Amino acid sequence: MITPQKLRIAVIPGDGIGKEVMPLGLRCLKAAALKFDLALEFTEFDFASCDYYLKHGDMMPEDWHSTLSAYDAIYFGAVGMPDIVPDHVSLWGSLLKFRREFDQYISLRPCRLLPGIPSPLANPGDIDFWVVRENTEGEYSSIGGKIFEGTEREVVIQETVMTRIGVDRVLNYALNLARSRPKKHLTSATKSNGISITMPYWDERLKALSAEGGYDDLKIDKFHIDILTAWMVLKPSQFDVVVGSNLFGDILSDLGPACTGTIGVAPSGNINPEGKFPSLFEPVHGSAPDIYGKGIANPVGMIWAGQMMLQHFGFKDAADAMMKAIEDVLAEGGSHIITPDMGGSTGTTESLGAAIEKKILGGAACTHLNGRRRSFIRHSAHFIMTKKSDATSSSVRVRDNQRRSRLRRAELVQSLQKRVQEYERQGVAATLEMQQAARKVAQDNLRLRALLARHGVSSEEIESFLRYPEDPSNAEARGPYLQRLASGLEQQASRKEEEYLPNDAQSSHQSLSVRWTRQKITSHKLWGLHNYLHALRGLKICPTKRPRDVAIRRFTVNQTRVISHILW
Repeated sequence: MITPQKLRIAVIPGDGIGKEVMPLGLRCLKAAALKFDLALEFTEFDFASCDYYLKHGDMMPEDWHSTLSAYDAIYFGAVGMPDIVPDHVSLWGSLLKFRREFDQYISLRPCRLLPGIPSPLANPGDIDFWVVRENTEGEYSSIGGKIFEGTEREVVIQETVMTRIGVDRVLNYALNLARSRPKKHLTSATKSNGISITMPYWDERLKALSAEGGYDDLKIDKFHIDILTAWMVLKPSQFDVVVGSNLFGDILSDLGPACTGTIGVAPSGNINPEGKFPSLFEPVHGSAPDIYGKGIANPVGMIWAGQMMLQHFGFKDAADAMMKAIEDVLAEGGSHIITPDMGGSTGTTESLGAAIEKKILGGAACTHLNGRRRSFIRHSAHFIMTKKSDATSSSVRVRDNQRRSRLRRAELVQSLQKRVQEYERQGVAATLEMQQAARKVAQDNLRLRALLARHGVSSEEIESFLRYPEDPSNAEARGPYLQRLASGLEQQASRKEEEYLPNDAQSSHQSLSVRWTRQKITSHKLWGLHNYLHALRGLKICPTKRPRDVAIRRFTVNQTRVISHILW
């Protein structure tokens, strides 16, 4: 598969803890994108969830196929809330539709014993293998039925369907995966001694394909499914790549991760290898309604699924960094970080995900990826705003779900208030309005840091810029930095103004207030930007002499909308 220049990702949090772990997965992907200069674009959808079903009577809108076909990948949380929607309705109305209608014929699942997670096995050895499952046919067909229902002659039949195309493509994928790994070992799950037609055919196709493809460098063996499950418990370290039909692969892909200690860390990929349709990446753990809302869901499966996604599309360095970050955090342990399913005492979804995010970035906090999460991903070398789409697929911008910790925000506010008070004692402007605006600045410091970085200010300059020294004369020297930021914002607004207003509005000479109302931009955003720049000027960071002469009065309404779009 050719690595795309920009990876377009449809984000579907779904149900239960899927909505809790998804923000952490996105944060880690954003961290990898920042560190390795990746171009990622996320669009969030609210369908494929039980909440959507209760509102609309269906799991997805009619145009779901055409909508999601425009994306390279689907980043999926979990589906299912059996107390309100039966599982067969939610599953067949969403996830199984994705697999079959997007021809995601490969289900790929890693089984890996991670450091810091004890295996339930006495002697697990080095567990590191993949399970490749046929994902669209086989035993999970809908061919069959019942006759003579409710009588003693009642008969129930369900057919197993194996096609040559379906069998060959999953076996070829498994053969090539095994060839790419150091052990070069493929194990096939079969039951040809009991299932007398389909399983012997499976074995015949493996033998023929391995001969035709020249896979002499591989060790290829087969196990009947009953003894294979026994060996997977007794000696899982002997396996490298295991391939099975839909049913056998389903069983093995749950057993394998269970041998590694917790199914909560396992990811899964539903792959369309040719890239004709989007592939789907998800954690294995499901929606877990019993722990939903407690803040203790393990985010590793969601983060690892994101790592699989980057690996699938050829972003090897970023994928390796994410995997190493996961392993390092789990190896270090810490009951205040690790979630309860892995033995932690006070660890939460947030604490574990944040620790992995920090590791991806090399141990340094990435302040502009934290905060109140109205975040953006890099566009080429910079960022693209995160978007959200509703059921009609129209894109709207939203904030991310996670917020900066209250402690960090309180520290910022307290620090800046002290500086304002110091300026007031020295006769520098610090009115009540200024103090209120200063709180806004404190809350937005992290976003401001990102904006400065975007427009070429070095990290040292940013730290100096945000330090607010006691001597206001030193603050005068920081004026050029904000000037550079304002200049960059104005240039960006000029370049993009046509994207935000229709032609008739661009040519209009209406007053600012009328044009603002016409575009349905809420007045609090305008006032928020006014206060933001006003506060910077009052603190002598921006060199403008007249605090009321704010930059927004010099921008056109469409330029202002762009700037507001960036800041909020």
